[in-house]
Amino acid sequence: MFECYLCLNKKRAGYGGYYCDACNKIGKIIECYGSDEVLDILEQTCLRKDKKLRDIKIEKVKKDKEEDKKVDIDKAHGLAPTPPPPPTTRSQKKKTSN
Repeated sequence: MFECYLCLNKKRAGYGGYYCDACNKIGKIIECYGSDEVLDILEQTCLRKDKKLRDIKIEKVKKDKEEDKKVDIDKAHGLAPTPPPPPTTRSQKKKTSN
């Protein structure tokens, strides 16, 4: 019936109030620290900015390209790792011991 004006899904704290208990606490935090600082903290902790994501993706692509180049250079010089020999089975051991 009487919903909070901020979160829009909880009931208001009192008949004459506009906000629920949680939103009242948020309001008190904003009064204490200031809206700019609280907004800055929320953006840094809760939101991912496009620039930050783009930088992460660019670093990942660069790292992948460097690894690919390293593998290509190793293959060209014959330095590619050779696979380990297959394990010797019991039947193979019997054949070699006779």
